[in-house]
Amino acid sequence: MAVLNYVWFWPNGGPVGQPWGDGGNETEDAFARTSRRVTERYSEAMGSFDIQARRSAVQMFVSPADTASSVVVDVHLAPVGEETVRAHVPTQVATFSSQDRARVVLEVVDVSMRAIGAARGWPVQALEQARRHVLDHHMGFEMTGAWKMNRARRLRARPVARVADDGWSELCFEVAPARAEGSLGFTQALKSPLNSLPKFKRCAATEFRWASESTIERPDDWQPRYGKAWGPVEVFETSNLHAWPIKLDPVPAHSPLEVELRSR
Repeated sequence: MAVLNYVWFWPNGGPVGQPWGDGGNETEDAFARTSRRVTERYSEAMGSFDIQARRSAVQMFVSPADTASSVVVDVHLAPVGEETVRAHVPTQVATFSSQDRARVVLEVVDVSMRAIGAARGWPVQALEQARRHVLDHHMGFEMTGAWKMNRARRLRARPVARVADDGWSELCFEVAPARAEGSLGFTQALKSPLNSLPKFKRCAATEFRWASESTIERPDDWQPRYGKAWGPVEVFETSNLHAWPIKLDPVPAHSPLEVELRSR
């Protein structure tokens, strides 16, 4: 048995500037990209509940819908441990605001996990807490790494990223006094492919250095890596800091579309 700790939609990445999925459907692409921040936050909660399952992850898919009025969710329960979910999504989802679309994603995940949980005996309270965890964080997902001091030991910095609505991460550095509380601000944010907590922990959470008293460098994650060599680097200047750059619109009270369940 494994501990259930991850929920995700395929595809969870793809080429820059092009649809992630094979079909190139605009609705599927928008839904899958928005799902990254929702499922990462949901998975964060799931990993703390020690739910025993045959596999540690539940994989979900998205397809065009037969109806324009609701999302129809097929939950496949057999065989045990190979549960999958397919959400049939109307085309107008691609035109929704980012938070309305995220709310649809959350309702699909919630309905699906409850259906699987009912069949497998998972605690209902844990699934409700995972849903609430996403809402409490405004359906967004941020990641923070460890502090490192500069050579003069006057400043410290740590990487901070969020999964944006386009499915990629926006990465910057928070800068603070080395030996005092409080933040001085944040560097400019750059797009990054580190759009999940495991990827972030393996790379951005620790892989950065102070190149000078006011400059931070880290590997360019869009470039191939060979061994431990960094290759091309991204540069972050600390001389012109900004306020916290990550903001989300309010959470919609309800999903703009009904989500219908079909189990098999």
